[in-house]
Amino acid sequence: MSELAHIEIVLNSSREIAPNRPRLVCGDFNALTLEDYSEAELAEVARVRANNAWEEPKNKVSTIMKGRMGFADSKALSPTFSAGRLSTCRFNTRIDYVYVDGGSVADGAVSVSDYYHVDDRASDHNMVVAEVVFDTERLRRVAEKAKAD
Repeated sequence: MSELAHIEIVLNSSREIAPNRPRLVCGDFNALTLEDYSEAELAEVARVRANNAWEEPKNKVSTIMKGRMGFADSKALSPTFSAGRLSTCRFNTRIDYVYVDGGSVADGAVSVSDYYHVDDRASDHNMVVAEVVFDTERLRRVAEKAKAD
């Protein structure tokens, strides 16, 4: 089963268990976000992967998460993250994400106050930290409105 199929199962289950609640989806998605890279950097990533007989860089999962599934990349939401590439794995690419429910962000019920990574050596990936802020009053109002509809 693909990463995307797993994500869809988790999201569908969470909607049934806790409808009208914000969702965070975090983990190793094995997918790039093309906006993270210049053309030259992306060409270098592709070259390294080809030289090692690995698959080409993929971005399908991150594109679908931010598109059809309606999530926002917490890195893009953080007012404190400075521009530049964030490497989360040993191949100097970012494949680990914290996605935030885009509807909750649009409602103003959820925001990201900080975003960074920590190289803690506990894994072959760097820990991704997104400090997510929940406005409980707005969440309550959104939930009440959804129940009324």
